[in-house]
Amino acid sequence: MTFRAFRITLLLLVYFTTTGFSFTARKDLDQDDGELATGFGYELLIAKMEFLEQKISLLEATVTDLKGKQTGICEESSCCCARCSGNFTTPNQVHIDETERINSCSDVPVRSPGFAKVNPAGGGPFDVLCDFYDYGGNWTIIQHRYSGEVDFYRTWEEYKQGFGELKGEFWLGLDKIHRITNSASFELVFVLIDRDLTRLHAHYDLFRIGNESEGFIIDQLGAYKGTAGDSFRYHAGMKFTTWDRKNDKIPGSSNNCAVTFHGAWWYNNCQTR
Repeated sequence: MTFRAFRITLLLLVYFTTTGFSFTARKDLDQDDGELATGFGYELLIAKMEFLEQKISLLEATVTDLKGKQTGICEESSCCCARCSGNFTTPNQVHIDETERINSCSDVPVRSPGFAKVNPAGGGPFDVLCDFYDYGGNWTIIQHRYSGEVDFYRTWEEYKQGFGELKGEFWLGLDKIHRITNSASFELVFVLIDRDLTRLHAHYDLFRIGNESEGFIIDQLGAYKGTAGDSFRYHAGMKFTTWDRKNDKIPGSSNNCAVTFHGAWWYNNCQTR
């Protein structure tokens, strides 16, 4: 049987260093208040505030420009106007009959950015967040991180069911990802954005995971292309690991990559090669 490829994405907004990137969010300033308020630390804080003020001004100008472009688009097409007139921060809900066979965002008949209700393999409907524009569009977002407000140091059961809110930071859930990726042939893309809004991506032309009895193993990972590097390849064929369910290859029963990196993943021997 031949499947046409569908798309799924992890949208990660992280901070980069000269040695690569991390999936774990971190704070910009980790010193205590007393240290920052004296000497060079105080100067660093002032410089940081000035930098942030410049960024805010730049973002305000960008928002003004985008609003102008949005108005122009609506004036050009009335049928587009209803779709692009919604609040940017609260995506539109795409209402779909729950009896329809909507496996992912690729099957959504109305290309409106925001939420859609899907029912992969007929196992029961749930909401997803769609991106119809970036990297060719039709992406079903399975993870979104950007501010660190949501704690991703969670149990196996929480990663299985999913957590967070689709309008903010979230993890869709391993059960749902399994259902989606087993309903057809899927691609995977990681999108990473640094503090200067530089975007990197890692695209795989095939992605599928097993069910819970198989440890949600990555049983298919296709060819790579992109700008972020092929580091995910190292974890291909691995089961999922959380702090309370060890499936990684790091030696020692008391050692756990999810504990070491304070976050769950399909860890091999942690992040080492």
